Amino acid sequence: MRFPECLLKVRRTALLAVLAAPAVSADEVPWNTYVVDRTVEVSPGARKNKAFPMEEGSALCDLHLRAEAPWRIRSSRIALRDDKTLWFKASDREYIIASGYAPNEYVVVRGELEKPGGGSGKGAEERPQFQVTVPKVDLQWAAKHGEASQEEKEDSVPAVIMVSEDPNDFGTLIVCAPKDDFHLSDPRVTLTWTHPDAVKVYRGNSEVGSGVSWLLMAGTQLELSVKAVRPEADVKFTLKGEPDVVSHERAVDYVRAMCAKVEFVTPAGDPVSAPKDAGDGQNEFTFSAANPGVLTMNLKAKVTPAAAAPTIAADCRFEVGAIGTSAMAWAAANPRGKATGNGGFLTATVAFTGLPDRNDAFGKKKAVLLLKGRKLDENDYEVFFPKNATNHPGGQAGSPNWFYYWKEGGVCGIPPDCTFDPFGEYGWTQPGVDSIIRIGFDAAKINTGPETYISRLAGFGSITTTGAGRGIQCVAETIQHEQHHLYFYQTYHGFGADPDSDGIPSSVEPTEDGVASCPTNADTYRLGDDYQPYGDNEIRCRKIEMRLTISIYPAQDWANPGCQSLRQFGPRP
Repeated sequence: MRFPECLLKVRRTALLAVLAAPAVSADEVPWNTYVVDRTVEVSPGARKNKAFPMEEGSALCDLHLRAEAPWRIRSSRIALRDDKTLWFKASDREYIIASGYAPNEYVVVRGELEKPGGGSGKGAEERPQFQVTVPKVDLQWAAKHGEASQEEKEDSVPAVIMVSEDPNDFGTLIVCAPKDDFHLSDPRVTLTWTHPDAVKVYRGNSEVGSGVSWLLMAGTQLELSVKAVRPEADVKFTLKGEPDVVSHERAVDYVRAMCAKVEFVTPAGDPVSAPKDAGDGQNEFTFSAANPGVLTMNLKAKVTPAAAAPTIAADCRFEVGAIGTSAMAWAAANPRGKATGNGGFLTATVAFTGLPDRNDAFGKKKAVLLLKGRKLDENDYEVFFPKNATNHPGGQAGSPNWFYYWKEGGVCGIPPDCTFDPFGEYGWTQPGVDSIIRIGFDAAKINTGPETYISRLAGFGSITTTGAGRGIQCVAETIQHEQHHLYFYQTYHGFGADPDSDGIPSSVEPTEDGVASCPTNADTYRLGDDYQPYGDNEIRCRKIEMRLTISIYPAQDWANPGCQSLRQFGPRP
């Protein structure tokens, strides 16, 4: 609050008189304003120093001047002051500082004395001079660490210092030399602070402890680095001057700090060893099955103490990884990832619309939370496509997403000319007609062979897996199986006699695949009794699946469910 010029000629006889001044509205004076009343007795040639120590909240400082008998104050004036809007002259005998929030406003009052009935004498003895100084000590946060604390209420609006080992995140305290004429008191200042276990204070590279003192000459200052060690809601730094010459009180100033820590809530944890696909801590995100598909991330970080969240929110920003050609858009409340303070949390929402055009756009990403461009925290998460939906951006219309994305080179061996058969089961070919492999929905489920990989339960068609390929592995096995059928036809068709009609000439049948079988009986090459009726050609194609090396494929499977996702059957490969 600032007092208008009209109050310069108003004598304040009581706090209520000031509050009742027409130019001051009720909401300008805090309800907890209190009076700090000080009286100084002056005499000819007196140079007095009167401190105004104040506690928290706003105060009205009342400086009374009283002349030593037989003198009386003839005139006085403000000779020097820091802030022309705070200290005012109410009369030659009274000066006030209205609604002061921190006791760090310097003022010098100079005046003349006279004796009652002394006439208009011209001698120095008849009009001697006097001076009264209200000294100042000044403690400030550097602007980059506490803009809010530079306002009038710097004692109650804390700077926020992040718990960090990075020197760029340390607070910077500025200790200014005391303001005085240095004839009245020692230019020594003493700094103390609460919660010494929450902060470490350094001058240069040397740590200093609470209670440290310095002699600071006029016009000088020193900078201290403040490192936050652990979260703490209120650390109070107090700077005191030396005792004054009137009542031995000390000029005092103080500022506050919050030591804050920020940790990701979403995403959080390891998406590989501790996957989670919903709620707080989510670290697996999957596009919807709608067309176009949408992936929404509700980012969240916890701030300790909670009171620091609204203070730092405006300077905090989330960043997430791009997802290929998918269109990224932040919510209206979070432009460019700007955080929203929500209780003791920072939040932001971002959405990706349209599945990307490449399989390698999915997978591991990183979310980062920044404060003024500096990293506060980061965490990994993973992005998936809905496996059996059909909302991919191109390729064969109506084919499932897994067919579109796994058809990329090197994912699981699907040939470029392979087609999806919506009515097929696993896979089939037409040797002698074309070399195209056709695969159906079941190709990305659970492989039912070879027999060495499964065991039958009671009842026809009921199986339990003991190692059969799933998902991307199953597709790779199906492709290899069908390619082996084409291999037999392309290699041996018309090559020689084939009395058992299994597609393998009698001359090579005993040694093909390293297993001998009867050239006249297509059922003698047994992988297991359940497969004997299929004939040697089919059994040999199932045999090739047992020799298939597919160790690189699971790492490229970003389907949900799939090898990398939470809902994949069993542990990840």
